[in-house]
Amino acid sequence: MQVFEYVKDKVLNCRFRDHTFELERETGNNWSYGNWYMIAKDDSGRYACDGWIDDSSHYTAKQAMIAACEGAMIEPPKRWPL
Repeated sequence: MQVFEYVKDKVLNCRFRDHTFELERETGNNWSYGNWYMIAKDDSGRYACDGWIDDSSHYTAKQAMIAACEGAMIEPPKRWPL
């Protein structure tokens, strides 16, 4: 996994298994409930998945990445580089 941007339990932008992942946790508003938002795109730019990760306000960045991989139907990382 190649990490481009990381802010502990708030932002994770990375590349993994020929996909780019953009994960962001919204905490400063009343409508997102502190959940993570995910975008995963393949090399051609097509969305593999995007949307809110349900009930993820207590997730770490690692847990959000695992959920995003599951949404994109990609096996999650076995090792966590952060």
